[in-house]
Amino acid sequence: MTPDPWVLAIALSRSVLYFGTLASLGLVLTCIVFNQECRVIKGRIIQRANHIAFLALLALGAGFSFTSAALFGEFSRLFDTGIMVMLWQTPLGKGFALTAAAFVLLISGLYAKILPVAAAGGLLALYSFTATGHIADFGSIWLKLVLITHLATLAFWVGILAPLQMLAKDTDKLPLAATLGRRFGQIARWTVPVLIVAGVIMAWQLIGSLNNLISSVYGWFLIIKVSTVTVLIGAAAFNKLRFIPAMSEGDQDAAIRLCQSIKIEKLLFMLIFLLTALLTTVPGLPTQSHME
Repeated sequence: MTPDPWVLAIALSRSVLYFGTLASLGLVLTCIVFNQECRVIKGRIIQRANHIAFLALLALGAGFSFTSAALFGEFSRLFDTGIMVMLWQTPLGKGFALTAAAFVLLISGLYAKILPVAAAGGLLALYSFTATGHIADFGSIWLKLVLITHLATLAFWVGILAPLQMLAKDTDKLPLAATLGRRFGQIARWTVPVLIVAGVIMAWQLIGSLNNLISSVYGWFLIIKVSTVTVLIGAAAFNKLRFIPAMSEGDQDAAIRLCQSIKIEKLLFMLIFLLTALLTTVPGLPTQSHME
């Protein structure tokens, strides 16, 4: 069966939205938690977070327009105000409004350099993701909290990459880069298990059985996503055990290899965001009758 091009366009816009939301929030959280290590590059971090947040906001608007066109499968409906007004009254429209408001708060906080306000906007954006999609269909508050926890811990991981790379590229800042990497590794001992457990809980609630996992399109997308996350965890562990200690001793070659590793991690994260967007857009989730 040929995939609907509008559905694929919606999935692509969502992948950019997910990236923008988690990356911008993650950068803000990194600045707050590692204020001392990031002080010398704080301006660059805030500027990058601002640019990424604007990109996510554009992706949000594009996704809403794509949804309008997808209802009739016509390009002419891309900017049809009548359909958009109709969509505005649906849970999708309410979720869009909440996400847009969250980004206004996030960008305002970044512009004013009031990071707690920016963080609040980012967390509100995560909450807005619970208003639509498969998790929202369950109507479970605790499952929504699990999703927010999962996304927040993932954002923290995504957010550390750019500052770590910025510091590692500067020879004079290698000690700061090593300290940042070491401190993040200490926190990751707790956040990564939380990330994994939350992901497993949501996957089990959505899939329901091993048979559904291997017999549905949704299940196979999920398997690929989990495999990618596993590779990411392995790469992060390798960085912590090999490159970070060497950088503490002033090893510039280790810093170069760390930067190369971070580039690969970023690509893997982009793959995860794309897979997540496909999981939340393309039909294929096992129905309740299949789970019983």
